[in-house]
Amino acid sequence: MSGEIDGKTESGTPEANFTLSNNFAVVMGDERFYRLFGEKTLYTFNMLIHPKDRQDFESFMESEDVAAYAVVRCMTANDSYRWFMLEKNNEQVKSEQMTNIHLKDICLVSARFGLYMDRIRKYRAVMNMIQDKMFEYNHHTGIFTIYCYVNNRSEIIEKDDLKAWEERMMRLGFIDEKQQAAFRQLCDNIQAGSESFATTLRTTLMSKGERMDVLRFRGQTIYNGEERVLTIGLITEQGNRMTGTDILLDSAVVNQDSATGVLNKKTVTDEATAAINLANVAGGGPPNVFMFLCLANVAGCDHSMYLMVWDIDDFKQVNDTYGHYFGDEVIKHLATELNRAVANRGLVGRIGGDEFLVLLKEANGEDTLRSLLKAVRKKLKVDLAQEKPDYEFSASIGISQYGKDGTDYETLFKIADGALYIAKEKGKDRFIVYDKEKHGHLLTEDGYCHKKTAGVDFMRPIDKVELSTNLMLKVFNGGMDVAEEVLMELMDKMNIHGMTIYKAPSMECRKTLGHYEKEPGTQLCLSEEKYLARFDEHHIHVINNTASIAVEYPQVYEHFKQNNIGSALQFSCMLNGQLWAVFEFDIFGANRRKWCQDDISAIYSVVKAIADVYKKFYEQK
Repeated sequence: MSGEIDGKTESGTPEANFTLSNNFAVVMGDERFYRLFGEKTLYTFNMLIHPKDRQDFESFMESEDVAAYAVVRCMTANDSYRWFMLEKNNEQVKSEQMTNIHLKDICLVSARFGLYMDRIRKYRAVMNMIQDKMFEYNHHTGIFTIYCYVNNRSEIIEKDDLKAWEERMMRLGFIDEKQQAAFRQLCDNIQAGSESFATTLRTTLMSKGERMDVLRFRGQTIYNGEERVLTIGLITEQGNRMTGTDILLDSAVVNQDSATGVLNKKTVTDEATAAINLANVAGGGPPNVFMFLCLANVAGCDHSMYLMVWDIDDFKQVNDTYGHYFGDEVIKHLATELNRAVANRGLVGRIGGDEFLVLLKEANGEDTLRSLLKAVRKKLKVDLAQEKPDYEFSASIGISQYGKDGTDYETLFKIADGALYIAKEKGKDRFIVYDKEKHGHLLTEDGYCHKKTAGVDFMRPIDKVELSTNLMLKVFNGGMDVAEEVLMELMDKMNIHGMTIYKAPSMECRKTLGHYEKEPGTQLCLSEEKYLARFDEHHIHVINNTASIAVEYPQVYEHFKQNNIGSALQFSCMLNGQLWAVFEFDIFGANRRKWCQDDISAIYSVVKAIADVYKKFYEQK
């Protein structure tokens, strides 16, 4: 597939690597680097940096911080400036003479990401139309998986260690005696990573012994250089072809998520809906214990019913750090512990990769609920730490209550999902029982969740990355004319109530946005070296609870108290090694905000871009 990005084909150069000496001379670069800059690589690299960005570039080169980066304009081979992000190479950050640098074209990378997502969507659409089943074998983990596409998503039919799966199929009698040699040869071909192979079997393995099928396995192996990575293939039924849905319906575990053993998404959704509808009937349906509990709840007794959405925190990082096999173990442990804790008191189902739904039908009030949640989280922390001592399990949980928050599944799920993201924004590793007084309205008149709640940004993390990138580009293109507009958009999207800029050295207030009750007046304390020492190496000071500084800095706290500021985030901006200004972002009211890393990173990126604009503005004044 081909496409164009800003007049360039997909073969454009969004990334490159190069090495600079201490005097900024280009020591070496890869082909992509020389294609980008041509003969200009004979210059010292700082001469290719836009004059307005050289200070940032030189600070970046001088920094010893492994995570340091710079966003600068560079002159390319066609004599035009383009925006690039420069990062120090993690493999060799800085020797005494040379620094390795990784370069990314911001605009081109963003466009290519959009193109990549288009490809993913096309891939999913095609896979959804294929009735064959797929298999893959990971040569690194030894895990063998059979899956199919149903309703635009993959459904796992089998997932196990290849040898364990082979022995289990034989032990359960799913492979006819006459076919056992061929079946073992198939497994050997898969494990050995044969370049290509095809095997036809008469077997009942798809129907778990219920029906004899003639299945044709076709596979090939994907290599990374000389290393085997994946063996993948198709499973086709000869004759009457079964669809993925047919296989799932034929399975003895039709209602189960094959990887965890809990209910799958469709089943837990259907059963939760039925249970909630039964509670609404108040006398209809078959009599059972649950019916009694639901009626008791409606009548105002102590028993309550809660709907919960669980999400494992930073699960991608778990996979990246410890491997997908351990990631699967984390998911299995959570499913097992939820099943054990809930038992016959409710439903547990997996609704996404690392996301679970729990309907707790019987709880003696919120205290019982909280005790159960704390016990589950503590048990998982202990058990998983035994497998990976440096891993600490954490999960965020959003909770809605039947009757108080809604009386239908859709409403209860949306409120629980909204509460989940409130938990994420408050710092993760916690549960939020939705409270209208604390969290505001989550639903609009058309039934969809608001993107903002009281004191909480309701955006998923990926949205913050996109937001900060878009605002940075807006500043780069529009300069001073759009600076205030960008700050106001940042505050609106991140649900920040107020913003103040204090200008050094006097630290007088030079700009405010938002509705402060009194004129901000922290200038005297902000200029004190003792207070400035609270800022970290990135010049950031996080105040999750303004009361925490009441004793040590009473004047600053008085300012926060007078303006009803519950939490704040401060950034000190440096110019030529000297403090130039402090940007402060404030949250009003008692609902204090625990600034998460996504908040800090997004705001930091925009502040860094906009600071240059304000520097010149205030210097003129």
